[in-house]
Amino acid sequence: LLGAKGLPGETDVALPGPLPFILSRTYSSYRTKTPAPVGVFGPGWKAPSDIRLQLRDDGLILNDNGGQSIHFEPLLPGEAVYSRSES
Repeated sequence: LLGAKGLPGETDVALPGPLPFILSRTYSSYRTKTPAPVGVFGPGWKAPSDIRLQLRDDGLILNDNGGQSIHFEPLLPGEAVYSRSES
């Protein structure tokens, strides 16, 4: 429908225990053209741990593990911000 190729989730490593460790990933060709940085598995791939915060001169960008890039402008002391898209 959107012209994007998606693959179901893949589990690469699963170690059982009291605190299990699971390394998994999914792929979407839609994510290859977004401004989000490339994750540990390469373009288009994402893992639950692929969350980044980019500090820039004009603010910061939160790249979440869903492929979104959320931009925040700098605030002066005492200022607050509200994002309708994230509520």
